[in-house]
Amino acid sequence: MGKFDFEIQPKEDPPDPEALRAPVPRTRTQLCVTWLTLVPVVACATLALVYGWTLSARASAEIARRDDWVRHAAASIAPYSAELEKWVQWPAALEQAWRTNQTHRLAGARAHLLVCRIMSGVALGALLPAFVIWYRGQWGRGATERQVDLLQVGLCCLTVSVLAGVWRYDVRTVAASATSGDAHDLGDVAAALVVEAKAKHLAPWRAELNAALVALRPASAGGGELRQAAEAVNRLVRDGNLSLVTAAEKNTLSRAIEALARAHYRDDAFEPLARAYGPFTGELTVEAMLAEHARETKVFADDREAAEFLFRAIANDSEADVRLVIRRGLDLHVLGAGPEGGCTPLYAAVRYRRTTIAGLILATGVCIDIPCAECGAGTAGDTPLHAAVGEPTLTRLLLENGANPDATNRAGQTALHLAAERGDRTSVKLLAQHRANVNCLDQLGRTPLDLTNDPAATDAARGANGLLQELGGVTAVDLKRNPNPATAPVATTPQN
Repeated sequence: MGKFDFEIQPKEDPPDPEALRAPVPRTRTQLCVTWLTLVPVVACATLALVYGWTLSARASAEIARRDDWVRHAAASIAPYSAELEKWVQWPAALEQAWRTNQTHRLAGARAHLLVCRIMSGVALGALLPAFVIWYRGQWGRGATERQVDLLQVGLCCLTVSVLAGVWRYDVRTVAASATSGDAHDLGDVAAALVVEAKAKHLAPWRAELNAALVALRPASAGGGELRQAAEAVNRLVRDGNLSLVTAAEKNTLSRAIEALARAHYRDDAFEPLARAYGPFTGELTVEAMLAEHARETKVFADDREAAEFLFRAIANDSEADVRLVIRRGLDLHVLGAGPEGGCTPLYAAVRYRRTTIAGLILATGVCIDIPCAECGAGTAGDTPLHAAVGEPTLTRLLLENGANPDATNRAGQTALHLAAERGDRTSVKLLAQHRANVNCLDQLGRTPLDLTNDPAATDAARGANGLLQELGGVTAVDLKRNPNPATAPVATTPQN
């Protein structure tokens, strides 16, 4: 080797800063371990945050609600003070016990709120281990280091365990104790106690009443036991306990009594059952029910008694009694005592001016033109149409149901004669509309116009003179001269 023989050492370049900052390549195993430990921590922390926030809001609302109940406790119990003293206990004692209970409940709710906030804090703290796991898995370890990092696996397990433990404690311990029982204000508690006390007081009354109702359900006729059961129902609904039951129970009981009354309509149990219906509908309704029952169950000895009952009903304007006799099938052509002596029920209804009853009788299809056998106020042989003069509503009703407008009484007078004599202009027009003979002669040879010309005629009768002439009416003298006088057309709508 020569004098200048020596080994030249190459000079090393300084490290590139950018290369130092570049990520170190990772193996697939290291990446899998990183994500398998990172994802559970982040997921548990997120769920814990959401759950903790939800339960915190719920606990705060619970605390606010119970604080409001405590502030308004005196006002909420005031409406129930009288009933509490009567049925349960002194209101002051109940309020004191309730306030003590609410104090414990508020303590539990505040502890629940504290634990929820702790859980939220732990969840936020769990994000730090998550960052450490992410940092060590991405930049903190070289490719030559151990592929399975025991530190980050341990951090993952510890974090998940702590979150699971706090969750379990909250769900199974604090949440359960804070939300159980007595979630009502003092007014609700008082109302529930009153209802419970009333139910306990009413239990024997309900049992006795139900037993009586059950005994009445077989609808067998007669029997002293049925009447005793019905009287027991009447007694029980009137002893004051009915005012303690709810409106729905009253309604159900009312319908049950009504159904039993219909089932026992023909036996002795009906009367006490009808009286038991009084507290629900009023005593006037009960009296009407009993009166209707008396009519419906009335037994007539014979047709004569039924006819007398019918004429009394007409005189008293009792539509229900008239309907009863009609349903019983009595012959309505019978002559009996009436306002004019021996007359038909229809004639009596007309003379008494019972328009509705006359309509009921006409609906049966009776013969309208049967004359009255005797008369005390009119002329013998008057028909119902004669009796209707002076009451245009009845006149129209009879004419529309087929009454003969030219029927005469024993004096030979038609209804038009009577209407002219009394100055009933509306009846005159109604009769003319139904083709009544305006020039019919009575037994004295007088036409309706003659009656209005009579010196003894009233002012009302004289007022009908012009109307009769318009309708074609003439005097008897003119009728002899011209037996076929022209008749004026009649307007379809009568005018007074």
